[in-house]
Amino acid sequence: MTRFLVAALELSGLVAAVYFGVRWYLEPGGNHAPAIYLSGLVAVLTEWIRRLLRTNIDTQELAAFIQEGQKLLGRKDESPLPIEAHNNWIERMEKHLKKQNRSDFVVRLSDFSGLTFFGDGSEKSKFVNSVDGRLRRLHEFMREASGEDR
Repeated sequence: MTRFLVAALELSGLVAAVYFGVRWYLEPGGNHAPAIYLSGLVAVLTEWIRRLLRTNIDTQELAAFIQEGQKLLGRKDESPLPIEAHNNWIERMEKHLKKQNRSDFVVRLSDFSGLTFFGDGSEKSKFVNSVDGRLRRLHEFMREASGEDR
């Protein structure tokens, strides 16, 4: 709901900027500067609100997820594979990222595009690649949260 309100506010600011920009073009002598200034201020405020809504990610929790993933990798030789622990780990990470208002991270967590994996297609190989891919994404999230990619 909040995102909808921010988008609506931003759209109304854009419409106002275009409207008063056209009026300024048609009436160059008119006093349109305050309205254009106000619509620019709306654009800045909506970006500020959007940044406030995007909370900082809890890097300590990400580090705990990384440690848990490394432990899961250490269990790759168990028979049967710890699939339930793997699925619970993923579910907890997704819940945490959603709680942190980082739905973009939730999507990327399971998107392995751009990553290269090796394996023979066995269940063990799929398990290792799944954990490894998510660990790589968690490390990306840690870098982004610490500001290294800014």
